[in-house]
Amino acid sequence: KSGSMEESHLVCAPHVIPGKFLTYGVLYSGGNVIRELRDRLFRPRLEKSGTDIYQEMFHGIDRVENRLLVIPHLFGSGTPGMNQEEGACVLGIRPDTAPEEILQAVIEGLAFDMRINIENMERAGIPVRQIRAAGGGAKSPEAMQVRADVLGQRLYIPKDVQAGARGVFFIAAKALGWLHDYSEIPGFIKLEETCIEPRKGAADKYKRKYEAYRAVQNWMF
Repeated sequence: KSGSMEESHLVCAPHVIPGKFLTYGVLYSGGNVIRELRDRLFRPRLEKSGTDIYQEMFHGIDRVENRLLVIPHLFGSGTPGMNQEEGACVLGIRPDTAPEEILQAVIEGLAFDMRINIENMERAGIPVRQIRAAGGGAKSPEAMQVRADVLGQRLYIPKDVQAGARGVFFIAAKALGWLHDYSEIPGFIKLEETCIEPRKGAADKYKRKYEAYRAVQNWMF
C-alpha cells in the first residue's frame, strides 16, 4: 500500500484467492440517489404505466442533452474525500429543465466520481485494463452508454449483472468441494457479456465538463 493510495483513501485488502490483493473506491451516493429521483421526479408520472419504472426512467437517457452540472453527493462523498457531511450540488437548472436532464446529469456525476477513482488507482501504480459493470444499474444499456462516454473506455456488461451473488456462490462451491480451485471457474460457467463503446466525440464533450466538475467540487467542499 502506497502513500498515494492512503491519500486517495484506497484500501488494500486480501483477495479471496490466496496471495492476491484488491483495492476499491467507495461511493456513498450511488443507487440511493437514483432511487430518490425515482420517488421524487418519476414515480408520480410513471407508477400507473404498469411497466418497470426504472426501464421507463432510463429509456432514451443516452440521447438526452443537458446543460447541467450535478455533484450527486446527496448522502455524502466517497473516495477520495470520504466526507459524509458533503451534500449535492446542481448547477444550471431552469424552470423548463426536464426530469430526464437531471437524471442524465446525475449519471454523469456518478461516472465522474468513478473516473476520479480510476485516475487515482493508476496514479498509485494500479493499471485499470478493463471495466466490468455489475449490479442493478448495469441493467440499463442507455445508462451504461452515458458512463462509457464519460469514462472514455469500453464497458463490459455480463448478461447476469448480479456479480455479488455469483461470487458468493463460487465461494460456497469451493467450500463444498464442487470447485477445487478458483481457476476452474471459466470452465465451470461461461459468462455472456456485451461491450459498450464510448461514442465518437464524447471525449471532447466531457473533457471540459469533467474539469468543471472537479473545480466546483474543490471550491465547494
